[in-house]
Amino acid sequence: MRYAWIVEHHPDVAANIARILQDLNFSAIMMTQERGPLSLVDETWPEVIMLGPDLPDGHGLNVLACLNKFPQRTKTKIVFYATESDTRSTEIARQLRADAVLQTKRLDRAMVEKAFRETGLIQ
Repeated sequence: MRYAWIVEHHPDVAANIARILQDLNFSAIMMTQERGPLSLVDETWPEVIMLGPDLPDGHGLNVLACLNKFPQRTKTKIVFYATESDTRSTEIARQLRADAVLQTKRLDRAMVEKAFRETGLIQ
């Protein structure tokens, strides 16, 4: 099984992403706050981080910017996702070199699978 982090504070969204990742043979750790992934940067990094924008203690873009400072970041794919109306966040995520940026009302397996293929996570 492969390893992923989900950084999302909405439990239903996180559960949906976890199911999608499980279908794609990834085991996921769910984190609900900005400090979650930042507290684990000295640990083993996952193959992929699914990163939402709104967190109770900050913003997913802050997490992305901080993670980019670590050399381990080059081996971890970051998929940033936001709602269809949040064009500003998705634009900034691209500038911050997210490996994939998804803009949708609801993430589904086909969308995540396509992003994983484009980033080389799956064939």
